[in-house]
Amino acid sequence: MKTRWLMLIAVALTSYVAGALTPVAFTQSARAPKYVAVGYMKVPVGKQQAYLTLESDVWKPIHRKLIASGSQRSWTLYGVLSAGTGDPYNFVTVQEFDSLDQYFGADYAKAFGEAHPSKPPEGIMEQTFGARDGVAVKLMERIDHVE
Repeated sequence: MKTRWLMLIAVALTSYVAGALTPVAFTQSARAPKYVAVGYMKVPVGKQQAYLTLESDVWKPIHRKLIASGSQRSWTLYGVLSAGTGDPYNFVTVQEFDSLDQYFGADYAKAFGEAHPSKPPEGIMEQTFGARDGVAVKLMERIDHVE
């Protein structure tokens, strides 16, 4: 009987600890980013797939290089679900930074060269400008945060 109670207490304690640690184990970072750069893009109707391929094949590897070098924290591409043809943008990118030094100090030329050694940056930019209109980029500072 005493062994049964000890086993029950051990199981309960283990379950509590495992449950308490699970959210920590699955979060990307313990801190929210201090700064984000939000890029607003307008992609013409019928050219969305070409734009998504460009972001995935060209820009995502560049951002991976920037993240690996410590120049930014993350990069995310969003499609705006409620966008209509008259809306100013239908895609958004979000880059996260811990400091303004990361934002202003990012070496894009190096990241371009490492991610696409056989492609000149000018050609990538020409392809990018042909795929979408860059409506705006807004640099934002986190003021408050709750999870």
